[in-house]
Amino acid sequence: MRSSKIISLFGLLGMAILIGACGNAAPTLSDADRIATRVAEDRAVASTLTAEAVAAVTDTPVPTTYTAAPTATAVPTNPPAAATPTYTVAPLPTTAPPTPTQIVIGVLPIDGGGGEARSIYPANNNQNVVLPGFSQAEVQRPMIFRDRINMSVALVQEPQSVTFEIYDNDAESGNPVYAITDGSAPFCLFDVNATQCPVLTYAQNGYRWPNGSPIYNGANYNVQITIQETSDNQSNWNFDFAIQGAQDRPVVGGTDFGGRWLTNFATVDLQQSGAQVNGTYVWYGGQQAIAIQGVVSGSTLNGFFAGDASKTFSFTLDQSGQRFDGNWGGQYQWCGVRSGPLPYGCGFSGFWESMGDYTPDYPPTMQVTQIGNQVQGTFQNGVFDAPGTFQGTIGPAGHYTAVGTWNIDRFSGQFRWTLVDYNSQQMRGYSVNADGSQHQWCSWRSGLSQPAPCFGE
Repeated sequence: MRSSKIISLFGLLGMAILIGACGNAAPTLSDADRIATRVAEDRAVASTLTAEAVAAVTDTPVPTTYTAAPTATAVPTNPPAAATPTYTVAPLPTTAPPTPTQIVIGVLPIDGGGGEARSIYPANNNQNVVLPGFSQAEVQRPMIFRDRINMSVALVQEPQSVTFEIYDNDAESGNPVYAITDGSAPFCLFDVNATQCPVLTYAQNGYRWPNGSPIYNGANYNVQITIQETSDNQSNWNFDFAIQGAQDRPVVGGTDFGGRWLTNFATVDLQQSGAQVNGTYVWYGGQQAIAIQGVVSGSTLNGFFAGDASKTFSFTLDQSGQRFDGNWGGQYQWCGVRSGPLPYGCGFSGFWESMGDYTPDYPPTMQVTQIGNQVQGTFQNGVFDAPGTFQGTIGPAGHYTAVGTWNIDRFSGQFRWTLVDYNSQQMRGYSVNADGSQHQWCSWRSGLSQPAPCFGE
């Protein structure tokens, strides 16, 4: 339409020129009049174009979640144009759209041997299990499943099948309390052929495994994972874990505390006659035998030591009769076993987060085993691919202090660790390199805070 009006205008101008050329009588325009006429024509054209441009605007759809701005009305030009439609402009959103919920997955390093199965996660020589529904902040060594449990494996090369067998370390039968074989990814602990591994919540499942076996609070379990890679080749992975938030294990039969016990800071020898218990203990590194006596009630032995009724202790025997957990003075840990390593969390045994004053970017981790007054284990400091090793003795520097030697790659040295507050939750110490340089060191249980201050024994 714009072009047709422009053509009509130019047609009128052309006719005027032809009439003048034919000699028709017409007033002669002065330069000023011609300029005024041309200005009027230009204004008319501009007015026509402006009116058409505004009329071409259409209403813009406004998202229902936005707040509409006040309407804006164009001012008509001269000559008057048709009524101009109104339109609104939606404001920009002030908040970002919500992000999709991510699937939470934790990764737990485990022990393993044989076969060629490799986890998709490179840490720990590609030997890891996946914990769907758990954040990495909830993962610790040893692993404690509080209120719920789940696990699966994610491998570089998909195997033929994966078998999970869970054993109760405190039971005497030696049979798994629960077992499952899954033949397809993601190889779940509680479902076969699943696309997403379900989490088992103790309370919702009646505090029982899927096969009906009871789940016990405070129990120590071991899961053995058999990865069948081919018909004649398999990998065997395993790790220990504990349960919290389930039902208590019932006490079965009588209770006998008699015999020798290897504890977190001393060797204990007890004799029991009926409910009466008498005996002695000797600190690691010490010589003096200190008297101990008490009375058994149920599975608990309560008494006092050093002939002082104010120096109290309490031992509670587990169902196997092979270990006890307890305290002295009502607040300091005293735990022990008849033989073998102390359970994780007792004495030096367990998994420790650590920090050295020379490796702030590579905080080391340690896995320690205490058997009587001996400690040994491995550590990973993030600098070397292969872990280092250490071994030491409790006693020469105090019955809560371990001293010994460490080795990693071509480096070696000595160490000294002392438990803080006698509760086996934190420790401080230092390491000495082969060149004699000394570095501060501190450690703490996974999930707990580091000592304050961290350095300085």
